[in-house]
Order: sequence, then structure tokens, then C-alpha cells
Amino acid sequence: MSEEDGIAYNEWSWAHIQSTPYVRKENSWERGKSELSVVQQLSLDGIFDYAAGNGGFVRACRDAELTADGCEVAPSARQLAIEYFGIELYAEPPDKQFNVLCLHSILEHVFDGNKLLNKVLPLLKPEGTLVIRTPLFNYQKQGWWAYGSEHLCVYSNDAVCNLLKEHGYALLKHYGSEQSTYVFKNGQSE
Repeated sequence: MSEEDGIAYNEWSWAHIQSTPYVRKENSWERGKSELSVVQQLSLDGIFDYAAGNGGFVRACRDAELTADGCEVAPSARQLAIEYFGIELYAEPPDKQFNVLCLHSILEHVFDGNKLLNKVLPLLKPEGTLVIRTPLFNYQKQGWWAYGSEHLCVYSNDAVCNLLKEHGYALLKHYGSEQSTYVFKNGQSE
């Protein structure tokens, strides 16, 4: 899938799921607050949410008086961020680096995690923190059908850690089970 195809698919997805519970304002707000708890536990600030969807996490960060921005390629999702939360998201990442880079529920939506990481890791300061949230694959418990057609790739704990290790990042913290959040630092581990 080309980058243009990916953007078109993302826009199509957002245009067709706006009425579903996943993107409703109240659900996005609750998810944003849940994701916020990780950065608050680690006392992190200067946050950038890549593929921010409708901006629930960015709004939750700002309400907690943290510095946060985000980008989203889908115009309909950026419009929802304005309507729901009064925030404007970038269409593309700005040309600067951040203390914290968040990839919430994005890794499973791309064919090539390495290509995504090569694109987004330059947004992170060398001493910065990378936060990734992705569902874990458990075939015995759920089977392939549990992930839906929009999940192009699913990972095990080891696969997520190995993918980041290839880019020089080591696991600092891990939260959750089926929907896992990972915190990585460049070359550091617990």
C-alpha cells in the first residue's frame, strides 16, 4: 500500500466510523484519560501524539496542564478534534522534536512497522520517551477474526520489543495485557 493509498484509506475509515461508539466524544475522552495516566505516572511532558485521531488524548493532556500536540492525516478526524475538543491537530508532523512521542493504536494499522518507526522516530529527542499502545495477538484466546479487517498486523510482547530493539530502543515499562502500553527509551532498559 502506498502512502497515498494509506492516507485515502485513513480518511475513508474516519468518514465511515464517525457514528460508531469508538469515536464518539465521550469514549474518545475516556480513552484519552486512560492513555494520559501512563505519561502522568512517568512525569512526562512535551508530548506529541502521532496519528492522533480525533484528539481525545491531546485534549486530556492539555486539561492536565501538560504541553501536548498531535497530527492526523484524515481531515474528517481533524475536524472532529475541533468539534469535540476545540483543538487543531497538524495534518503532518511539525519540523521539531519532542520529549515524548506517542503511537496510540497505530502500529497495528500499518503493514511495515519499521517503515513507520523510520518516519516517526526523528520526531523524538535523543533522550526522549516513546509510548506505544497496541493490541496483543493471542491466537489461542481470540483467533485472527477478533482483530477486524482494519488491523493489518498484530504483535506479541516479544515482537513489539524486538521491533524497537532494531531501532536502538529498550523497554522501560509495560502496562496491560490484551491492549498493551509500552514505554521505551533510546538504548536504556529497567
